[in-house]
Amino acid sequence: MGTTLGTTFRAPTLVRVPSKGDKWYVYVTKPESLQTSSSKQERRSTGTTDEKVAKERAHDIVKEIYAEFERKLGGVDTFETRLAKLYEAHVGHQLPKAVMDELDQTSLVLLLQAKGITIPDSLVEKMDPCFRQEVRALGEEPAEPALVNVAEKIKKHDSKTKVSDILPVYLEGRVWNRNGTKMEAERYIRRFVELVEDADVTAIKIKSAYDYAQALHDEELANKTVTTAVSYVKAMLTWCVERGIVEQHGWDRPINLRNYGYKSRKYRPLRPDQLNDLFQLEMPQQDRLILAILITTGMRLDEAALLTWDQVKLNDTVPHFDLTEAIVKTWGSQRFVPIPDALLTMLPEVGPGRLFTYPLDKDGKAQKKASERLGKHIHKVRDNERQVTHSLRGTLKDLLRDAGVSKEINHFITGHDQGDQGGNYGDGPSLAVRSDALNRIDHPWLSSGPKS
Repeated sequence: MGTTLGTTFRAPTLVRVPSKGDKWYVYVTKPESLQTSSSKQERRSTGTTDEKVAKERAHDIVKEIYAEFERKLGGVDTFETRLAKLYEAHVGHQLPKAVMDELDQTSLVLLLQAKGITIPDSLVEKMDPCFRQEVRALGEEPAEPALVNVAEKIKKHDSKTKVSDILPVYLEGRVWNRNGTKMEAERYIRRFVELVEDADVTAIKIKSAYDYAQALHDEELANKTVTTAVSYVKAMLTWCVERGIVEQHGWDRPINLRNYGYKSRKYRPLRPDQLNDLFQLEMPQQDRLILAILITTGMRLDEAALLTWDQVKLNDTVPHFDLTEAIVKTWGSQRFVPIPDALLTMLPEVGPGRLFTYPLDKDGKAQKKASERLGKHIHKVRDNERQVTHSLRGTLKDLLRDAGVSKEINHFITGHDQGDQGGNYGDGPSLAVRSDALNRIDHPWLSSGPKS
């Protein structure tokens, strides 16, 4: 059964309908509040007479039906759903799911702002608290020293304040929730000065946004990176308006960056022979363990690298990793991840603190150092530059699909769906169902052992 907002949806049934040319139809009983005297069920055709194909298509059809029920019942009102609707209403097409998955909430807001979309307070209210604070910082009053510095700089430069003059004041005067975001903003704004111009902030024209985008495009950067870079410069210009440094700035209109930068290139999965070679390499035990976690659970690298023993639930009915309170990429990533049988035997003796010792950065993340370490192993077995550590996540998704696991369960396992939120909302497929799905996959490479 599906669940949402406390409403339980009836399990679907698959029925062959002779009057429709023996095609298979999906039937789902409507929630009582949506039923009428003449319509108590929702019926959708799978468009095929082949039962196997019908079963494969039924998963997506059922999900669409449940989504329609949710909309009619009031809908799943999340930051992501609101942002997606706002984007589509202004741009005319949907925001690619790959972008939604890759960007955090602050970056998504910057993406919309770069396209000239006003972010309503109601959307900000739906953000996770840490990202909400970061976004709201753009509209907060800076500390007194920063205000004094701005005044002094304006006076010193006879009201001709260059980007390079304002940048240190901006970095100091804004509230930054994450040091990594502050460093990224500084890097992209300095890059703008280097590649385009160090002009007075009152004189920057809209053309310079496109000049910056073209320069980054010429460096063969991704469209997502180009958009982010332009967004950081625009955010600083907006901050200048809010602080009264300028009356307005030239980037206050929509900036269409669709044709700048290459489109996102998908990571290539690893083949079975490459997985065999990978786990036969000599490597530190913790590297072998985290690679095993990635290929058997589909977890993101930082999710695994930050695991603590408090998150490892071995004594529950279904052994699992509890990521509901973890620092994860998106709201949907807060979930329970079953520990497959192939991985259980590899776990070391329970201890205190973290499972791994990869160094943390200033934002408490371990991904950078872990990626550097694990990437060296991946490089030894890959034959394509798009095969990286993150490829293990996509490899598992492919293995699950090939094993007949539905897209819904696949997404819940890897954190591409609504998430568990500590069990309070959107539980989706049960832990037992997810565990069964993961255990359908054989992992012979894990028992192959290192080369002698």
